[in-house]
Amino acid sequence: MRRLGFACLLALALAPPLVASDWQLVTVTQNQAASAQCASLGMIHVAVNGFSSLKGLSTDVVYDRLKKEAAKKGGNLVVMMGGITKVEHGVGDADLQADGEAFQCKVAEADKTPSAEGTECAKAFVVSGSMLRGKTYKTNVVVPHVDRPTAMQRILEAAQNKGMPVTASDQARGTISAQAKDGSGDVSSVEFQIDEVPAGTNVVVSIKLGMGEKFNDESVVRDLLCALAQSAAVSQAKPKMAPAMGGQVQPPAGEKPSVEERLKKLDDLHKKGILTDKEYEKKRADILKDL
Repeated sequence: MRRLGFACLLALALAPPLVASDWQLVTVTQNQAASAQCASLGMIHVAVNGFSSLKGLSTDVVYDRLKKEAAKKGGNLVVMMGGITKVEHGVGDADLQADGEAFQCKVAEADKTPSAEGTECAKAFVVSGSMLRGKTYKTNVVVPHVDRPTAMQRILEAAQNKGMPVTASDQARGTISAQAKDGSGDVSSVEFQIDEVPAGTNVVVSIKLGMGEKFNDESVVRDLLCALAQSAAVSQAKPKMAPAMGGQVQPPAGEKPSVEERLKKLDDLHKKGILTDKEYEKKRADILKDL
């Protein structure tokens, strides 16, 4: 079983700190990196009493105790500090022990992945394959009035903003491969196919899992894939801010990039493989006409 866990376990990081009665909503993980964007609430140490045969006693009991202790402190995530160990206390007695560190996950409102429910992207979302052959989660979006080089550049920027390393990019084929890590530390490959169509650019994005794997919440996967596909419609680059009178920072109004800046941006796109040699030479000649 797998569950997407971007930016400190996306599925739970959006929730506010919990109260003791909400302990079942706490998530337990052994992925140490999951706490990167969370505030620590301190160590939790729990011992669960049982019998040496451990009949009827499972690790779920330990996890439940960890969850309850975390919820009491207002945490919604427990990162395991090692595994669960069995401690003998003489004949017929044993404890299962586990250490965990509780966290409150705080992710800014702007970092939330919006729900795609009811959109054309959500309607195009499909799940194919099987547990034996591996499941594939896929959707597509047609982005109007955007050419393929622009769409690819925006998708690359979106992947970078989401902390997803890009492993391959091919302008000629219109493909991008990126990596996404879930809450258990497993890495999945996110594949993009970008093609120009009469209406603009068609963006297909998919994630394929291995045999016996699946995502627990398909809507989370759908929303993530739709957000990535839709990123081709809007520039993901953060606007540069220029200092104004009084030391306040304001965005430049209607300022056109200089020829030098445009050439530098063009060189960057060419080096990344977004532009072919032919496209690069043509656009470079167009920019130089402004001199």
